[in-house]
Amino acid sequence: MLSMKSKNLLICGLTVGTLSSCYQEIPNPAHFGKTIEVNASIQDGQMRAADKSWAVGDAIGIYMKKSTNSLSSSALAQNVKYITANGSGTFESSDSAKAITLPYTGTKVDFIAYYPYKTTISSYSYPVNLSDQSKQTDIDLLYSDNAKAITPSNPSVSLNFVHQLSKIVLNITSNKSDYSLSGLRVKIANVGITASFSLIDGSLGAPETIGNIALKTSADGSSAEAILMPSSDLSDKTLIFIVGEDSYTIPLKTISNISSFDKSTKYTFDIELHPMTGATAKMTSTEITDWINTPAESATIDQDSLPYAGSSENPYTIEEAKGNMGEKDVWVKGYIVGYYSGTSYSSFVNNAESVTKNTNIALASSATETDPAKTFPVSLSAGSDIKDVLNLQEHPENLSKEILIKGDLESYYGTVGMKTVKNVTIDGVSY
Repeated sequence: MLSMKSKNLLICGLTVGTLSSCYQEIPNPAHFGKTIEVNASIQDGQMRAADKSWAVGDAIGIYMKKSTNSLSSSALAQNVKYITANGSGTFESSDSAKAITLPYTGTKVDFIAYYPYKTTISSYSYPVNLSDQSKQTDIDLLYSDNAKAITPSNPSVSLNFVHQLSKIVLNITSNKSDYSLSGLRVKIANVGITASFSLIDGSLGAPETIGNIALKTSADGSSAEAILMPSSDLSDKTLIFIVGEDSYTIPLKTISNISSFDKSTKYTFDIELHPMTGATAKMTSTEITDWINTPAESATIDQDSLPYAGSSENPYTIEEAKGNMGEKDVWVKGYIVGYYSGTSYSSFVNNAESVTKNTNIALASSATETDPAKTFPVSLSAGSDIKDVLNLQEHPENLSKEILIKGDLESYYGTVGMKTVKNVTIDGVSY
């Protein structure tokens, strides 16, 4: 008679055609509960936008998937938030209960990670929005997919992040010692503003929105910088410098040694402004680095003879204003065509009868516009002279009048509009 132990062994032998071994599918006790140890670096020691590797509290999102699978809903870990508490390359789960545990069966897994972390990622598509350059660490997209075939026997996960965008840095001077650059505004025209980045394959989609981006500029005007989308063609892109009522334009097609903005690359421009009659803006040199040194070039560009777009002499049209969200202190010309009774542009009211709100007005390119999607909302701050002059509740006669108005272009009423209104001209009178 066979013992119980012998019977178990016999069963194993009989099922060998199905399982290579009875014990291969049994979890290895040494693998239970092994959480990953995350160390993150940026490729080749490159810097982040903030010019150091990591800052205290930086957060990354991590996905874990079987090595044989692509990133999908079958991933073993989905967008788990990991944080570096001391700014080093060591990251730990922000919630210990959600720390990623390696498969105890020994299954090989791959890791995909990104920075900066977002709570919600839809369809593994990371939303890129470069309209606000004020805090560049918030838009400096990094991606890692190098950690592959990780097993519990070696739970250390080294993530190598790569910059997915481009960066430009401008060093700005003047040839006149008494010419103040304080308050300088710099923008780059006709660049991508929004796009989607695939966490599945690490590809950046074509720009969904194209317009002007205002660079982050120092208070004294000596430097400016921006993170931009890579672009294979710079022929239609322009740098614009505005000092008071003076403007300088540098078409990027005039720079012979830079014809594209490449991923993971920083471009440094040394620029000299010549504020005098018939003078020029001079680009003294350019440099390309990995975010390592290459050709430099000098360039001279004539000073603009026409007022810059968005100035009081050359104000934006409604359509131009809609394409330049994020710009500040710009002038826009349009007709008052109504107001908004609710909380979105779809609540547009195309008359001045029984007005229910005196805190906004709607502008359009035509005095007879009735399509809400073609309107441009303007915020009227409580207690301001401009509100007292413009609102339709007190001044229904303003309907259909053309105005010139100055303020900041921001998201408002679910579209691009103007907040922080600073000046307005109506009926030939300025306020």
